[in-house]
Amino acid sequence: MVAFWIAAVIGAVTAVLYLALALRSFRRVRARVLGGAADELGDDATYDNQGGDFTWKAGAGVVCSITVIACLSLGGGWWYLVPFLAIGSAIAVVVAFLYDELREREAGS
Repeated sequence: MVAFWIAAVIGAVTAVLYLALALRSFRRVRARVLGGAADELGDDATYDNQGGDFTWKAGAGVVCSITVIACLSLGGGWWYLVPFLAIGSAIAVVVAFLYDELREREAGS
C-alpha cells in the first residue's frame, strides 16, 4: 500500500509538471510559427541536430521493454515496477522539456 501512495504522489506531481511544460512548449512553438519562423523550425539542420544518437537510444528502449515484459511473467512482484517505470518515463520527458527551454534561452541570448 505504501508503494501505491508513493506512486500516486510522485505521479500527480509529475503529471502536473508534464502538462504545464507541454502547454508552455506548445505556446512557444505556436508563437514562433505565427511569427514567421516556420521555415526555421523545419530546416534540415534542425532535423540533423535532433536525430544524432537516436538509433542506440531506441534500441536500448526496445531491449529494456522486452526485459520488463519478460520479468512480468516471472512473478507478481515485478508488477510493482510498471507504474514507477511510467513515472520515470514522464520525468524524462519533463527533463527534456526543461533542457529544450534552456538550450533555446542560451541560443537566444
